[in-house]
Amino acid sequence: MKMKNVIRGLVVAAAIFATGTFGTAPSSTKAAGWVFPVHGNYRISQYFGGAHMGIDVAANTGTPVVAAASGVVTCANPSNSYHYVSRKNKSYCNYGCGTTNKAGIHVEIKYDNGLRSEYAHMNSATVKKGSRVYAGQMIGTVGATGNASGPHLHFSVAKASGATIWNGSQTFLNPMNYLSGSSSSSSGNTSSVGYSAMTTTSVSQTNACLKARISNPGRRVIQKVGAYIWDSKGNCVVNYTENCGRSLSGFNQMLNVNTEAKKYLSSGQTYTWQFFAKSGSSVYYSAKAKFTTKAATSYVTYSNLRTTYRSRNNAKLAAAIYNPGGQVISRVGAYIWDSNGKLIVNYSEYCGRKLKNFNQYLNVNTEARKYLSSGQTYTWQFFAIAGGKTYYSGKSSFRTL
Repeated sequence: MKMKNVIRGLVVAAAIFATGTFGTAPSSTKAAGWVFPVHGNYRISQYFGGAHMGIDVAANTGTPVVAAASGVVTCANPSNSYHYVSRKNKSYCNYGCGTTNKAGIHVEIKYDNGLRSEYAHMNSATVKKGSRVYAGQMIGTVGATGNASGPHLHFSVAKASGATIWNGSQTFLNPMNYLSGSSSSSSGNTSSVGYSAMTTTSVSQTNACLKARISNPGRRVIQKVGAYIWDSKGNCVVNYTENCGRSLSGFNQMLNVNTEAKKYLSSGQTYTWQFFAKSGSSVYYSAKAKFTTKAATSYVTYSNLRTTYRSRNNAKLAAAIYNPGGQVISRVGAYIWDSNGKLIVNYSEYCGRKLKNFNQYLNVNTEARKYLSSGQTYTWQFFAIAGGKTYYSGKSSFRTL
């Protein structure tokens, strides 16, 4: 059916409308190497049909968006500005791309089978124009940029003759005829690589060690493995990938969230996690599992505040920290006030310790970069930040020589 007199760029209920032709894909193409483009918790808020030339997938801002099939990126707009991309820097997009449809931050991919897709309204784009992507590779995150009423991904599939979907003739196809895993969160293609025995081997207030068994009976080369972790609100807080290169029939995949993914978790929170493995152009996903970090012992205290050294313009301060819960103390610092009550030092530094007992020190000259006045009385106080809370010592004083 040919659509005429449709206002290009008009978006209603977070849907893109454009002039084009609707078509249908043969049923034999469904799930032939395609994966669902939103990886995480989602719902399909609008389907293909009428003047809506794609599907809308509602999900939390920041949820990973992945390539539905392998191909080459023809547009990758990192900005929500039409003029920024189309008029000033064509290295991001081709003129006449989805930016003119108020698609916001978006990516277009030309797949190996000749079809094209636009991924619109994203919060971020993590690939560049001209780069090759594989099915299941992350290309950005869900957002609400452009003309959108809420966070979602608009995903379309089309046959197109131009450099982009929008600057030539196009025939739009129903994406649901191509996508696997479209009735729920995408589980990927698990025909020859599978996961089992998903366990959390250890968990603390800020860390977890995850483990699963990969079954690879065809001894395919697993080029990369990785993990997603979502917080209790469904936000993706870890998107980690590392090189693998193994072709064993079975082996363990493990992840230490702190040391490998470089992420410190919040205490007392429930997280959902999922592993994945990439082989060739396919990505294989495990089931999802949950763990809950240990609740923090919610206090840090100070004792033995002391001035260990004084001169005419310097002082060295120290105190003992008691951290019975072993929380990660992310930062420590100090305040110093002069005799008039004016704050003259506001200093903090990275700590990263989780010992139950240790000392905090400050050399006012060399660390806080402050030279004091001679013969003056100063008041000082230490503080430590752990688990999003700030803990303060009592106040003490010293007098310079």
